[in-house]
Amino acid sequence: MKQINSNICPNCENSFQENYEYCPHCGQKKTNQQLKLKDFIGDFISATFNLESKLLLTLKYLFIKPNFLAKEFLAGKRTKYIPPVRLFVFINFVYFLILFWNTTIFINPNSDNPINTEMDSLINYNVGLETIDNNNTSNNLFEKDSTEEINKIEEYLETKFNLFSTDTGYLKFKQNFKKYISSGLFVLLPIIALIFYLLFYKNSNYITHLIFILYLQSAILIYSSAFRVLEFFITIDKLLSIEILILVILSVVWIKNFYEISLKKTIWKLMLFYTIYAILMSVYIIIILLFSIILL
Repeated sequence: MKQINSNICPNCENSFQENYEYCPHCGQKKTNQQLKLKDFIGDFISATFNLESKLLLTLKYLFIKPNFLAKEFLAGKRTKYIPPVRLFVFINFVYFLILFWNTTIFINPNSDNPINTEMDSLINYNVGLETIDNNNTSNNLFEKDSTEEINKIEEYLETKFNLFSTDTGYLKFKQNFKKYISSGLFVLLPIIALIFYLLFYKNSNYITHLIFILYLQSAILIYSSAFRVLEFFITIDKLLSIEILILVILSVVWIKNFYEISLKKTIWKLMLFYTIYAILMSVYIIIILLFSIILL
């Protein structure tokens, strides 16, 4: 591509000295505005290999030492690796895609499958109940009998739990649970970072812990994804126990190396964290389970 003798950048329109090869304001190379095919192909190849190299390098360190990635990012070395938020979103998507891949059921709506018949009857029954509720809305607004209101709530919940006990209802329940549990990791991440901030506080700010948690959670999801793929091919007793044991050991090593504290201090602080985290997850999962049933 031909160089031009102009001191005006066509990108940011700022002036600079003619002997500069790059614009000192925006970084664009001083080139002729007319692109050639070889320039386009060269840019495409460069961008593709740069993305692949960044992804492979990031995954390599994420798999063996995510604490190193967090320290690199906090030290300002950010162009070599995938940013933590983008990385977490990508791995989170891949993990839940693998997790629910074998639970997906495809139903032909035109077939005579008994599940379809059951689905139609349940939907019609549900719609009928909703229609009755809508017709009586004006009357319910003025009804003051608390007993009748409680009975209606009990009947509504009973209908949902009866629907949940069917194959069709259980399928819809799994779809609801998948949708809300995947978003739960995003909700809990700031809370987890706050707990780490309180437990491992040492001349640091909240963002430091949030960055580390993003990489740590991404690494955990990478290993969990590998175990979910392994389940497709082989059946091993207590595979989940093996997975948890490996992840706990790796988490101790990664956290110890990131915060540069003793093994003893790492273990007791992690035990305290897992206790708090278990309570939070239990409450969250119960809420998600109830919502997944109610929204059938």
